Amino acid sequence: MAKILLVDDDTEHNEMIRGILIPEGHHVITTENPLEAFSMVKKDKFDLVLCDEVMPEMLGRELMRKINSEIMDPPVVLILTGYVEIATLDTTYLLKPINNVELLSVIAVKVD
Repeated sequence: MAKILLVDDDTEHNEMIRGILIPEGHHVITTENPLEAFSMVKKDKFDLVLCDEVMPEMLGRELMRKINSEIMDPPVVLILTGYVEIATLDTTYLLKPINNVELLSVIAVKVD
């Protein structure tokens, strides 16, 4: 199963996502701060970073660009957003509210 870093400033949302992923055998680490998330990705190997798009310190897409440009072997980054117009732009976005089956199938495709 995947080692996933979940980045969202909404702790309730983090717990809901953890409740979907952990029973499926994924190892999930959470942080509410995208700058801390970047530091964690630099120090440790993750299969996937699942992050919110809108956070106070940095947008999810900015975190994704930073990871992809500065990490030698970057993990897959998926961004969660409630904005339909953003979600339709790119396959790296998942639309909120999260559909459990969709989330698990996207992770299976992206990580395997």
